[in-house]
Amino acid sequence: MPEPTFHYLGRGVYSLADAEYLTGIPRRAIRRWTTGYRWTSRGQLRYSPPVVGAELPQLLGLPALDFADLIEVRFLNAFLDKGVSWKSIRIASQRAKEILGAAHPFSHRRFSTDGHTILAELARFEDDPILLDLVRDQYEFDRMVGEYLFGQIDFGANDTPRRWYPLGRERQVVVDPERALGMPIIRHGSVPTTVLASAVLAEESIELVAEMFDVEVLAIIDAVEFETSRST
Repeated sequence: MPEPTFHYLGRGVYSLADAEYLTGIPRRAIRRWTTGYRWTSRGQLRYSPPVVGAELPQLLGLPALDFADLIEVRFLNAFLDKGVSWKSIRIASQRAKEILGAAHPFSHRRFSTDGHTILAELARFEDDPILLDLVRDQYEFDRMVGEYLFGQIDFGANDTPRRWYPLGRERQVVVDPERALGMPIIRHGSVPTTVLASAVLAEESIELVAEMFDVEVLAIIDAVEFETSRST
């Protein structure tokens, strides 16, 4: 009997609902970024192809994201929040793929160092004042890309994202596609944050829950903070 082939085991497979829950980004936006969308302009039907997840897995017949897609979605959202145009982001994605030779350039470790150069080249030709301002402000670029986007990520040997600390490296919550099917857990003990937060809600005692699950009180606090931030 041939050995089974697992294409996504260890890479994480996230539904659009999972991606919204983990990133806090509305699933409608994530769907548009990952599957493309159609619209009508001057009576003609037009199509905008996806920027993230060109080869999406399927989860119960619906499009899904892998872990690298999830990290790229955070990047897109951060730049759109800054006011960078969708057109510029699309062109930057294609240019970064060519330079880095990576299917997920915005989640690739080299983008943390080469990304400024890539965007600076793009800003010379694109009429995007927000992008130009961001490129000119090296400090702001480094703060956003280096600290927020890449500062929370561990990378593997091939410079692709391996795990994500959504509250920061100093905190206990981690999203690791190789553990607990890629759902958020506390790093020591691997208990899902949803389980801990639900237990605190039921028992009304962080200390009691920490004792029940044999984990640190600080881990419980981090799990509750993470889950609370996703429910508001």
